[in-house]
Amino acid sequence: MLLPLILCLLLLLSVDAQAYEPQPLEFTAEEQQWLDQKPALVFSEVNWKPLSDVDYFPEYRGIIADYMQFIHERTGIEFEFEPSDTWIEVLNKFSAGKIDLIPAMSESDMIGSEVLLTEPYVTFPLVIVSRDDTDLVAIVGALNGKKVGVGEGYTSYFYLKQNYPDIILEQTRDVPEGLQMLKDGEIDAFVGHIAVVVHGINDKNLDLRISGFADYTFEHRIGVTPDHPLARSVIDKVILSMTPEDHSKIIDRWFNMEVSRFNYTLLWYLLAGILVVSGFAFYRYYLISRTNETLVKIAATDDLTGLANRKRINEHLETCEYRAERYADSYQYSLILIDIDNFKIINDEYGHDVGDKVLVQFAGVLNNLTRRTDLVSRWGGEEFLIVCESTSQQEAITVAEKLRASISEVKFPDVPQVTASFGVIENIPGESHVAAFCRLDKKLYEAKNAGKNCVVA
Repeated sequence: MLLPLILCLLLLLSVDAQAYEPQPLEFTAEEQQWLDQKPALVFSEVNWKPLSDVDYFPEYRGIIADYMQFIHERTGIEFEFEPSDTWIEVLNKFSAGKIDLIPAMSESDMIGSEVLLTEPYVTFPLVIVSRDDTDLVAIVGALNGKKVGVGEGYTSYFYLKQNYPDIILEQTRDVPEGLQMLKDGEIDAFVGHIAVVVHGINDKNLDLRISGFADYTFEHRIGVTPDHPLARSVIDKVILSMTPEDHSKIIDRWFNMEVSRFNYTLLWYLLAGILVVSGFAFYRYYLISRTNETLVKIAATDDLTGLANRKRINEHLETCEYRAERYADSYQYSLILIDIDNFKIINDEYGHDVGDKVLVQFAGVLNNLTRRTDLVSRWGGEEFLIVCESTSQQEAITVAEKLRASISEVKFPDVPQVTASFGVIENIPGESHVAAFCRLDKKLYEAKNAGKNCVVA
């Protein structure tokens, strides 16, 4: 009876250490406004049973699915599942803006694009798997010079490649393929996620055993596109509000270990290791999450004005194009391109320092007079671009006129009146965002030629 009890405790400790201090679930006005729009986020995953089970499409099952269902019940966020054949395909879809989130990621994953990572919601170690007829391999260092299987593009691959260069890594399509290769003698060991490995061994009744554990703990986080920063903050609050009972209810439903395959001594070491790690988890999570937020902000922000930069806005436009194509009958967006009139004269007569101050104050006016759902960016120089989702051209014209009138009344220090010209368009179904911007640029050109300080649509 002792071993099952230890395993239960091990599973309990796999839950994020922060879960033991649940926080009240309270949303800001901005977050609640976003939730009131009944957001729907598209995600994709592959088979990582029992974490992720995609064999019942369109239904999505597993530990991860239950956590997403918990988030849905607490927030109303709808999660739409899109299947993928491989993990690499999932990453490619995220980078291309075809999905909004990846439900199981770690900070070590190589994404290929910006991603907002939530707080960890469940934690499991990576383990070493060997054949029953070979010696136990209790530590990763003992695998140097051996051929070791890891999932293609998985966290385990990047971790071992970076930290154990003497191991010969053999990437496999997924965990089941790697375990079968190990059974057939094609590789010497396999390193993978404990939950997925145990399921794979039991499902095929393979003569394999868990012989050791890697000095790495997989902290499952949800990766969210930067297009939905409020989604990340809302999900974080749900995760931090979860009690140990909430976590256990999910894990106990899926994680059924075959205790006969475990080494008693190893299990005690594993338990002790997780206890030590969990003791420092809260502080480390805090530092990592703050650092990650800072890096994401720097990468997507214009240094001078604090608005979204051109890189960020281009990614957002690609996402808008994708949504317009996918939801042609129900989705529209409008673009507003703004150019400060006679800005070269301001720089020439008053100096670039004054010009910079004008840009900063101008950006503040745009931010204060637009909706939180509008993305305001500095397109370049004295040009600014606003993306207004779920907005018709007439509605965007109204926004532009309000901005134009307000800017002309603002008192800018060190310079006389500042005005701006506006171009406005609405997207056309099937039109690329590049073509849309060309139309928009022409409208701004017409506004400048019409005497400036006006809106042309």
